Amino acid sequence: MSTTKPPLGIFVLWHPYYADGEKYANIFFSEFKRNVKDPLSRGIGIPVFFRCVEPLLDINLEEYKHTVIIVLSECNMVNDTTYEKYINGLLRLATQNTLILPVAIDNTAYNLSEKLSKRNFIRFYENEHRLEYLLSAVTHEIARALYAPKPLKKKPGGKIPPPPLKLFISHAKADGLEVARKIKSYIEAQYAFKTFFDANDITFGYDFPQEIERHIKTAVIIAIHTDKYASREWCRREVLLAKQHNRPILILSYLQDGESRSFPYMANVRTVHYQPMDDQVWPRLIASVLLETLGTKYQELWARHVIVKNKLRINIEAVSAYPPELVTVLTRKKELKQHFVYPDPPIGTEELTILNLLDSRMQYTTPSLLQHGKRKLRQRPTTIGISISECEHMLKMGVSHAHLQDTLIEVARHLLNHGFNLAYGGDPNYRADFNFTELLLQLVQTYQSAANAGRIFIYSAFPLYTKISALKEAELKRFATIVRITPPKYKGWEKIKFDSATGKEKEELDTLFANQDTDSRKLWCESLTLMRQQMTKTIHARIAMGGKLDGFKGKYPGILEEVAIDLTAGHRVYAIESMGGCAKMISDVLNPKTGRSFINNLHNAQQAAYSSLLAVLKSNQMRVHFYTHNQLDQLIGDLIH
Repeated sequence: MSTTKPPLGIFVLWHPYYADGEKYANIFFSEFKRNVKDPLSRGIGIPVFFRCVEPLLDINLEEYKHTVIIVLSECNMVNDTTYEKYINGLLRLATQNTLILPVAIDNTAYNLSEKLSKRNFIRFYENEHRLEYLLSAVTHEIARALYAPKPLKKKPGGKIPPPPLKLFISHAKADGLEVARKIKSYIEAQYAFKTFFDANDITFGYDFPQEIERHIKTAVIIAIHTDKYASREWCRREVLLAKQHNRPILILSYLQDGESRSFPYMANVRTVHYQPMDDQVWPRLIASVLLETLGTKYQELWARHVIVKNKLRINIEAVSAYPPELVTVLTRKKELKQHFVYPDPPIGTEELTILNLLDSRMQYTTPSLLQHGKRKLRQRPTTIGISISECEHMLKMGVSHAHLQDTLIEVARHLLNHGFNLAYGGDPNYRADFNFTELLLQLVQTYQSAANAGRIFIYSAFPLYTKISALKEAELKRFATIVRITPPKYKGWEKIKFDSATGKEKEELDTLFANQDTDSRKLWCESLTLMRQQMTKTIHARIAMGGKLDGFKGKYPGILEEVAIDLTAGHRVYAIESMGGCAKMISDVLNPKTGRSFINNLHNAQQAAYSSLLAVLKSNQMRVHFYTHNQLDQLIGDLIH
């Protein structure tokens, strides 16, 4: 394997006393990595990490080709000298490809560090549309750095900044001129972008078609889709040129009465809708344009990184910013050499069938397919157990609950697509913000139409399954199986529903769910252990991530018990340790440097209770494999192959 670096990593730094710090950090994660509330969304895929809780974790400025550090500076950070020292240390170690973006949350922000105060801050507190402005300003600076033609050189007193992005506003003069002027005016008033508006931006005496193409080659295109747009030759040409040159495109949809013929090559791009007199759309439009711009470039760089890292015999010029279609395939066929690489997720078989009529030898692939291969039909399904739950103090590890959800989405979608079944001991009725069962169900519905796609088995302990309604179970039937595990004392209660229970059954369930007395707690422990033992009989390996160390209902932390039971049964365990919780605890126990100190820190009662489980871990440590959430491709590859 090559040691090529991933193209970009982003770090967000804020003070724990800043009330909105985590909110904005999660927005950056949602926009730059993945919106975990919409697990089926494409997402840009840029790694985003957090720095908030002391002791602040170091940032390895050599891990990525480009490192971006967003500093949310406000009064609490200014008053804490720990952050001043941390920032000054980063400034001292910064390389040519380190971009530190200070954000002035309030007007004291400039007092954080004398060295940092010399830099131009993003003035968050001065802007009316604060969130959109912050997102747009940060995205623009990151995109500028990635689009810079070559590494930035030093100049006296600092480095030469990359040129600002150029926006090409494509419009039909007959019905799009007024909107185009509004966009141009808004951009010039709010941002440092350059704009190419119309023929007036072409120097007199120069060749018109050549100048249009020259500007498009280096621009981001906003196409104002009006009723007349598709009927104008130059408008169509501009879209085609943008796709031929792999340029970012955003469509501003402004159809009024409709059009007699739509232009087919305006598909496969992001669209924002505009209604007449809706001037509130401009901040959202610019944010969307910039995110599309950043995403286009990052996904191109990521695909090239995958090709080089895996030493694949594919021309890196075969990387496209768009899924394959007639214009992107035929205009670049010479450099493709039978490989067309486009951003994830893979297109469906219905589109591939049409494309194969064009050239059956062409291989259409994505970075994930390049790393993990195409789906293979499995004669006997393999079932992977999933152990995951929220855990305490994740911010100390530089991550949040969103990272945990994102990791689950990434691992599960690949395994389901490759025909693996997933088994999870979860509660479909668990609180919405931590409901991993719901995430898995949304994913499996996406892949259910594919031949031999995986299925989900939801293992539900007593009395939890009594709260699964008949309607819910019927909705899940096509792609998920609920496996009820009933303790011997309650045999015959498999069909009992909490909402319809009456008399003694209702009273007993109320007591159990209240979980206040010794008998109830004992039953919860026995039921959860029984569920985990039954699941182990049907799985072939387990993935563990996160996991509560406090506040659990069973005898032991759930993930710790599941791993110990699996190891006893001879299964392999793949633990993602970098997000803390039980998975990290298992790593600490098996690490010679930390294992003894971890055990010594347990109370005497805990040492006695945990001794048998810890002994299982140590005697089976050769079958436990550890990963960070930056090594998911390796984990997925180890499972698939």
